Amino acid sequence: MGDGPTADACVASVRESIVALVATLLERREVVPPPRSAGKRTEMVNVRVSPTEKARLERAARRSGMSGVSDFIRSAALQAS
Repeated sequence: MGDGPTADACVASVRESIVALVATLLERREVVPPPRSAGKRTEMVNVRVSPTEKARLERAARRSGMSGVSDFIRSAALQAS
């Protein structure tokens, strides 16, 4: 994601990527997740799924650019509310 000849260049590259991501989410009218500093996540929800459902969720998460199933499910649920 971040690339550059120096640490500062890498940080700048990452910041540009984040700006592009947020802009894309806004253009698609998708939910932009709040920064971690906006609130600490302290609650946990467990959901049982079949192996097939888990694989489908993992594929959907990857296609959406999410880092994992938890982020994907959270994002989808918050969009629906």
